[in-house]
Amino acid sequence: MKYVHLVGVFLLSLAVITGCAKETEAPAPIAQEKKSETSNPVKEKFDAALALYNSEKMGEAKSAFEECVKLDASNGIYEYYLGNISRKQNDLSKALSYYQNAVTKSPDMIEGYNNIVAIQMLNQDFDNALLTANKGLQVKPDFADLKFKLGQIYFVQNKFEESVKVLSEITNDPKYFEAYRFIGFGYMQLNKKQEAVTSMKKYLDLAPEGTNTKVEVANLVKELESK
Repeated sequence: MKYVHLVGVFLLSLAVITGCAKETEAPAPIAQEKKSETSNPVKEKFDAALALYNSEKMGEAKSAFEECVKLDASNGIYEYYLGNISRKQNDLSKALSYYQNAVTKSPDMIEGYNNIVAIQMLNQDFDNALLTANKGLQVKPDFADLKFKLGQIYFVQNKFEESVKVLSEITNDPKYFEAYRFIGFGYMQLNKKQEAVTSMKKYLDLAPEGTNTKVEVANLVKELESK
């Protein structure tokens, strides 16, 4: 199809950005939720590690989270944060390993799945990204960030109907205005010109000024409407 190359260029630029989106907030560790008047060394160590992490003292935070792992080996929250530290240091391979350990130990940690998918998308490992996204959505079916990634994965895999369907489920949240762009691209590949134009115009209405692809999408809309 005439527009496949152009759409591919748009896709790659967005997949990198959204695939490396800001890490999601992690849930509180089990140890932190236990209320007791007695001393809790795991909670104290975690609180100290988290304070270091939030102060951007990553080297010290890493050592503290590693101590937490030794004290509370069955809880994945500490390796989630170790994964965040590795990702901040651009060591994606180590980050991926930490996140995978985190969800193995704490399989309900949706944030871990989300960050695994992000790295798999950056690595263009879309088959495994699809598996991970679906596994995460079994844990929390309404987790919009994973749905956004899933819609992009379907698009890359030429599953345009699935992509449009998933992305349409999150368009009520203005945060995901980019979904309209992918929906428009999906409709283009499905030869649904009017639906494509409508979705892209919605994207243009919602995208903030200065958004990198806004001019290109506007030009594409003009081209489609001229035919």
